[in-house]
Amino acid sequence: MTVIELMIALAIIGVAFGALLMTQVSNLRASQNARLASDVKAAANRVLEQKMAEVLAVQIDDTKATPAGTTDQITNDNYVDAKNPDVLIFEKTGVWQSFWFTDYYWSCPSVVSSLPSSVRPYTTSGKLRTVDCSGSQTDGPIVTEWRVTGDTGVLGEGILDVVVTARHAKGMTVTVGNRVSCYDVYPSPSKSAPTPCPTPYDPVAGTGGGR
Repeated sequence: MTVIELMIALAIIGVAFGALLMTQVSNLRASQNARLASDVKAAANRVLEQKMAEVLAVQIDDTKATPAGTTDQITNDNYVDAKNPDVLIFEKTGVWQSFWFTDYYWSCPSVVSSLPSSVRPYTTSGKLRTVDCSGSQTDGPIVTEWRVTGDTGVLGEGILDVVVTARHAKGMTVTVGNRVSCYDVYPSPSKSAPTPCPTPYDPVAGTGGGR
C-alpha cells in the first residue's frame, strides 16, 4: 500500500469515526434532556399532588352526630360548611364537615371581603382560614413554583385552578395544572340549587358567578 492509499484509508476511517462520535454525542444529549425532562416533570407532579390534597382536604366533627362519635378535626366551628342532618356519612347523620376548598376559593388570589351569605352560614365572622395562594419549593437544582386561583368557572359554579411550574437550573421547564369545581367537593349541590356553591352567572342581570 502506497502512502497515498494509506492516507486515503485513514481519511475514510476518520470520517466514519467522526460521524459515529457525533451520533453518540447526539444520543447522549437526547438521553440527558429526556432525563432532565423526566426529573422536572416528576418534581412538578409531586407538588401538584401535594397542593391538590391540601385544597381538597375535608375535616369532620362527628361528636354531635347520631350516633355520636369521638372525632373532631374542625378546630373552629366558624369553619363548618355543612352539618348534614339528613345525610348518612360514616353510617351517621349530622356529621359536620369543613372543606378547605372554601378557604382557597374565596381567599385566592386575594380574600373576598364580602362573602355571600351561603358561604359557611353558621357564623357571621371569621369564616375563612388563612391559606397560602402561591409559593415555591427547591429540590436540588429544581425550583418549583405553584399558585392557587379561584375562578368564576364557565357557568360561575366556582372553579379552583392549581398550576405548578418546575424549572431546572439547566433550563428545562415543565408546567402542569389541575382544576376542581365546587360541585366536585360539596355533597350534592346542583345548578338549580347551588348552595353552598356560588350562584351561576346571569349575563342579563349581571349577578352571580362567585368571585
